[in-house]
Amino acid sequence: MSKRRASRWLQAVTIVATLWCNAGRSEAAPSEHPSYVLTYAAPRGCPEEAWFIADVASHVHDMSRAGSVRVNATIEEREPGYMGTLVAIDPSGMTSSRQIEGKRCSDVAHALAFLTALALELGGHVEAQPPPLPIPAASPAPLPAHEPVIVPPPRTTQVSVVLLGGVRGGLGSAVQPSGEAGVEIGSNGRVLAPSLRLVTFVANGSLDGAGGSAVLWLVGGRLELCPLRFASWRFAVRPCLGTELGAVRAEGQTAFAPRTATTLWASAEATLSAQWFATNSWFVELEGGPVVPLDRTRYYFEPNRGVYVVPGLTARAAVGMGWLF
Repeated sequence: MSKRRASRWLQAVTIVATLWCNAGRSEAAPSEHPSYVLTYAAPRGCPEEAWFIADVASHVHDMSRAGSVRVNATIEEREPGYMGTLVAIDPSGMTSSRQIEGKRCSDVAHALAFLTALALELGGHVEAQPPPLPIPAASPAPLPAHEPVIVPPPRTTQVSVVLLGGVRGGLGSAVQPSGEAGVEIGSNGRVLAPSLRLVTFVANGSLDGAGGSAVLWLVGGRLELCPLRFASWRFAVRPCLGTELGAVRAEGQTAFAPRTATTLWASAEATLSAQWFATNSWFVELEGGPVVPLDRTRYYFEPNRGVYVVPGLTARAAVGMGWLF
């Protein structure tokens, strides 16, 4: 193992041992450097304390000024992401603090770990302190340079996939089952947040009449445009406009010479989609709305026994799960 890696492992062990001593779990002999206190608190789903301590240790290179320093790192979940707060207290009681905001809790925790290591190296200060001015001073002493903390900006574009099951009309006198799978890309803004969703779907229906029966299969795709997004902490609602294009295969079940025919399916729709986020990634979705078929197919049994005509207005609804990347 290289000297650099051994040094980082030694720093991680020192941090854990220091926390253990401060909690009063055992009495040990004084170490080479006075002990310091490091506390960490974060909501469920964020990096755990052991991960945070190891991340701090990976950034610490000089612990000579860490004696009697107290550092408190906390993370709170706030719309639309997380806020991290670091409070550092030096041996004289002087307090300094910094706040970090980010979309992902892991990004905020990593930035707090870097600031914690900086505070330990600087003796309880988040930023390096300028040296005292000499008396008399010909000119002010320049401030020492320090590495800035860079926090990546929150993402404004999101990609998600959905898997839905539901019912729809237009394939017989009763509502019929359907299944859908799709992918969506869009903005996560407050109100004006356009998104585009591409969905593939399949549905099954049936027809019954005096001349026999038939089984219907609808397979196609749908393109949805959702220009607005009304969101709170865990909920989001989107009004959408869409169009469907596919094919309906009708398989006759007559006693004599059954026939099979395929017809075009085209429609326009206006739907409302509601999402509830169980976590930062998983969500439950409920959507539905009116559908206007653009081609009203007439189904009949020969010679001319009408069975069903696709209505001018029908509807669909679906519920399922989604994953946000």
